[in-house]
Amino acid sequence: MIAQRLAEPITLTLISEEVGLSSFYLSRLFREEVGESFNEYITRLRIAKAISLLQTTSMKVYEVAEQVGIPSYRYFSVLFRNRTGVSPTDFKKG
Repeated sequence: MIAQRLAEPITLTLISEEVGLSSFYLSRLFREEVGESFNEYITRLRIAKAISLLQTTSMKVYEVAEQVGIPSYRYFSVLFRNRTGVSPTDFKKG
């Protein structure tokens, strides 16, 4: 469910309302079951999808950022570099 909605804004509050649980309880349950926080999980999925898109498409970096739900190119670049050690532009170049 979440992986198909990465391009959309996804918040713990939104998901908790959809499943009928309090955001506090869902947060605790999510960490216990998945082993990381909800936000860490979403970020990991977004970066993984970005890596895939950068490797397999001719999309520009800002288009990839939008596709994975991070409309700010600057924030996407910082996040991508922190997670992978290289900028998205350098990653795309190979």
